[in-house]
Amino acid sequence: MVRIRVKNSKVIGLPVSQVYQYLADFSLHGEWDNDAKEYLGTPGGVKLGSTFQKLEVCDTVTVGTLGTATINTTKTIVRTVTEAEIDKRLEYRIMGENGLMHRVEFFDLEQVTPEPDRQDSTLLGVATRVTKGTDLVYPSLRKNYRWLVLLVPVVWPFVLMNLVWMPSIAFGLFMDHGGKLDRIKKKLEGREKDGLARRARAETGD
Repeated sequence: MVRIRVKNSKVIGLPVSQVYQYLADFSLHGEWDNDAKEYLGTPGGVKLGSTFQKLEVCDTVTVGTLGTATINTTKTIVRTVTEAEIDKRLEYRIMGENGLMHRVEFFDLEQVTPEPDRQDSTLLGVATRVTKGTDLVYPSLRKNYRWLVLLVPVVWPFVLMNLVWMPSIAFGLFMDHGGKLDRIKKKLEGREKDGLARRARAETGD
């Protein structure tokens, strides 16, 4: 089995419990996952073995006698929760359609002490480091390795191609994780700021 791990981190100025509760509600993932059209699943907390469906919109380009056309199709991706440690880790697996590769996506949460010069970036005096990661798992590569050795003249072009393809995939995932973490941070901190502002107005009678 060959495993490629990519991860990225972001500090969010909220308690760990609040961040975990948000991430563990799969019905809210569409707020920060811009690849998703819709998430189907039971709202609220998750547990080991919970299954959720993510609907993605795929663009299919067809060429006809009158030109080109783009057709939007919907693809369903099933996510199965493989680890759910409250306030610490959320992990789910996505099985590949062809059985050659599957993904394991996870969030690791850690309470951290806000930096003294960045107190204004936290809302409640605490902060959480959120790490979003992806493991790309190729379970069949080792089993078939001996056959690849026998076919070295044929395989080497593909090996060289993968030397370029895999780092590019890893870099793309790293940047994608960063974008999703930014949206999670913006959504959570923005929601908390709105709540604090409403409570302040209620207390002053405005």
